[in-house]
Amino acid sequence: MTRGRPRTPTKTKIIRHTFRGDRAKNEPDPEVLLVAPEPPRGMPRAGRQLWKRAAADLVPLGLLTKVDVYLFEKACRYHGHAAELEHAITHVKDESGKARKQTMSEYFHETYPLVDAMGHPVLVEGKPVLLTRVSRARLGLARLMKELDQVSDRLLADFGFTPAARSRLDIAPADKPAESPIKRMMNGR
Repeated sequence: MTRGRPRTPTKTKIIRHTFRGDRAKNEPDPEVLLVAPEPPRGMPRAGRQLWKRAAADLVPLGLLTKVDVYLFEKACRYHGHAAELEHAITHVKDESGKARKQTMSEYFHETYPLVDAMGHPVLVEGKPVLLTRVSRARLGLARLMKELDQVSDRLLADFGFTPAARSRLDIAPADKPAESPIKRMMNGR
């Protein structure tokens, strides 16, 4: 069980100019990856696509280390599973076998004929009366899709994938060499 807010990494404190030597902790400094790794085998298609796009952006910024690859993989994998669930929900075949897209509302609401006490369908003007109900099983799948997507978003936020997360970082432009953290601390910045 965690207590309080999560700790801010020392590198982040240095980048934000809030580092204080008297409060410094000895934390590991994992090796930054210089080349984007290939996505792991067995990852869903949407997860592989996210991996390739995002890793290509994270590596030049120095935001992807050897230690981070595991969490990055989880985030991409969860994103891929959520995308697969969404595809399974929205892409269906109708009665004629023709593929079509359905809305989430169509997915949640099952339609079934109204029957009388004898089990015969009730007809109005020669057409069966149809009732609609919300499927609990389908709601469960949609909830799972939403939770996978939220967990993926939270993990990706740790890599600076949200505007709020990026606003806390101060990364040197590519044309200007980054000042060393030690030099920053010596200058009181």
